[in-house]
Amino acid sequence: MIVIFRIIAFLIDNMIFLILFIPFIILGVVLIESEYAVYGIMLFSLMLSLIFSKDSFGIRTVGRRLMNINVINLNQDIPYSPWRFVIRNIFYCIFNIEGFVMLFNSQHRRIGDLIAKTNVVKSRNSKFKFQWKGFIVLLTVWISLFLIGLLIKAIDEL
Repeated sequence: MIVIFRIIAFLIDNMIFLILFIPFIILGVVLIESEYAVYGIMLFSLMLSLIFSKDSFGIRTVGRRLMNINVINLNQDIPYSPWRFVIRNIFYCIFNIEGFVMLFNSQHRRIGDLIAKTNVVKSRNSKFKFQWKGFIVLLTVWISLFLIGLLIKAIDEL
């Protein structure tokens, strides 16, 4: 049953991201094709950073909150470190494979869960404390992706 809750939460969260990001995606494409490419790269790297570190602040996403599920560390029954959120969420890039693995894995864990050693469970009405270090994680991921984008753009112009 948790698989259905996870899929619904995933769909809700991704619909919200799409609605919020569509104007920025259009703007980013326009900027990348212009002389202001650096701003387009900055915008795309920020969007990816938000997706990868969206859970780093110690709060649940809208979809997880509506489905009443939490991500927990396998070793402890508490939320895990912000960097585990990033490691777990990097695998969203291959969400089709992730979904397939989750459906056919006996524990219903996706690749990101297996690598980050996490699991999604029904909520036990636990309150998550907002973690300010999530901003440091977000900023670090954003700067890293931005620099990678600039490097790719520089190599492309050679």
